Amino acid sequence: MSLFFVPLLKDFTDSLVRYMPGGKLFQGFRTDSTEATNTYLFAKGLAPTLQTVTLFLNEYHNQIYPDTTVSFLEEWENALGIPDTCFTQTLLEASTYDERLDYMVAKLVSMNVQTVQDFQDLAGVFGLSATVYAGDDAPTPPPGSATDIRCTIVIDVAETLTFTYTFPIQFGGGVNQSLVECLFENLKPANCRVVSQNP
Repeated sequence: MSLFFVPLLKDFTDSLVRYMPGGKLFQGFRTDSTEATNTYLFAKGLAPTLQTVTLFLNEYHNQIYPDTTVSFLEEWENALGIPDTCFTQTLLEASTYDERLDYMVAKLVSMNVQTVQDFQDLAGVFGLSATVYAGDDAPTPPPGSATDIRCTIVIDVAETLTFTYTFPIQFGGGVNQSLVECLFENLKPANCRVVSQNP
């Protein structure tokens, strides 16, 4: 994907010539035999630099997105606070490059999770479903649960995990359930609990 069209060197040279002002000083740019003048050769010498800058801008544009970056992987992880309690250094060292990209996008998606729908959407990113129950009325509350629990978030872990939302992540069946549980534990309000169950 390229943001900028990259013209040929001659096109860059001709573009420079067209932007030069008139008058005696820049007359060499405007004559019919411009290819032979020193001023045209000067513009021709600048053209490769403009082409290189355009190529660098295209490369930068391709690298700034967290789901496609190669050059800025560490910068994105640092900006997102990775490693953390869920995306640990051990997990990152054992992960492939593509998995690390997926973790970054998942961390971005998990920011600002506040509502019931946000939790359901975040679970959907991982191919799971989540149900938020009011009070202690989850279908199978864990034994010995506290009586002051005001809500329960149940993560339904299906045997076949499918990707249900339009994101550039492909978690598929290799999703790490403990990672999802960790994210939910960190994101949930203090008066909620997180329960995983097989539907």
